[in-house]
Amino acid sequence: NIGILSSRINFEGPIMKGKTSFNLSARRSYVDVFTRAAKLFTDESIPTMYMYDLNAKVNHKFSDRSRLYLSLYNGKDKEGVESKQDDTNFSSKTVVDYKWGNTVAALRWNYIFNSKMFVNTTIAYNRYNFDFKSSEKLKEKDFNSYYENFQSSEIKDLSLSNDFEYIPDNKHRIRFGSGFIFHRFNPEVHGSKIKETEGGEESINKSNHFLNSRIIGREALVYIEDEFPVFNMLKANLGLHFSLFNVQEKTYTSLQPRVSLGYEFNDKLAVKTSYTKMNQYINLLTSNSLVQPTDLWVPITKQLKPMVAHQYTLGVYYDKGNGYSFSAETFYKQMKNVLE
Repeated sequence: NIGILSSRINFEGPIMKGKTSFNLSARRSYVDVFTRAAKLFTDESIPTMYMYDLNAKVNHKFSDRSRLYLSLYNGKDKEGVESKQDDTNFSSKTVVDYKWGNTVAALRWNYIFNSKMFVNTTIAYNRYNFDFKSSEKLKEKDFNSYYENFQSSEIKDLSLSNDFEYIPDNKHRIRFGSGFIFHRFNPEVHGSKIKETEGGEESINKSNHFLNSRIIGREALVYIEDEFPVFNMLKANLGLHFSLFNVQEKTYTSLQPRVSLGYEFNDKLAVKTSYTKMNQYINLLTSNSLVQPTDLWVPITKQLKPMVAHQYTLGVYYDKGNGYSFSAETFYKQMKNVLE
């Protein structure tokens, strides 16, 4: 598919007939091609931007009960601005760049024990990184200089999970499982570089590099939930979620009930209500009201407790038929340890 601003391509097919198949897709914008061409004709500030993403999947069938899935993703966005000035005795070039992106890899094994139970076991890795750089290069007769400021932020996660689904009969659907996540945060790295030469000799060459303390977090969880009818018109989904988060030699634990009830008056009218308790172990630090790549993701610490939320919902749903349906919902949410 070829478009004005971006294009994409997709390949899929068998590797081993009846056993292994693949799917590969890629997409990229090329606004930067036009802006680079525009730089040849003007010294004005020109924006530079592009995005790309790659997706790859491989599926392998060991048997009718056992399958393996490998998926990979990589994507990056870039935006910035570049300007230059060329005179007889003076030239300068200024560049400002923002780059951010994600890399994800997951290996999932699906095994069917019997007609009532199966499991998904997943090993996954993901990395988010952000890089900012501004630089200015000056040249004037016998004097040259280069100034640079940079900032970066990164999160890496490695996780393992087991998710079971058990259907003992047509009235119950039971889900249970466990997981572990190893987090590594580099909240902010920043610094600067300065280099000056005069008369062909280097007068200044120094760099400053500052690294906020790397933070390691370990998260574990177990859960179970059961979806079943209490009687003909009332259905329930009851669950219990236990999690812990270890950071800076301190461990936080949380027991989180999940309750959902649905009452059907008839085949057109239903009322649903729920209660959920949740804990949040990672916070987003924003610089203003707009979400930007410069925002920092940081975990809780031994001084900063996790945020806790209790949420209650109530909704009415009406299916008139003929393709029309109506719903009205309301919720009440109470939060503690809110960062801002």
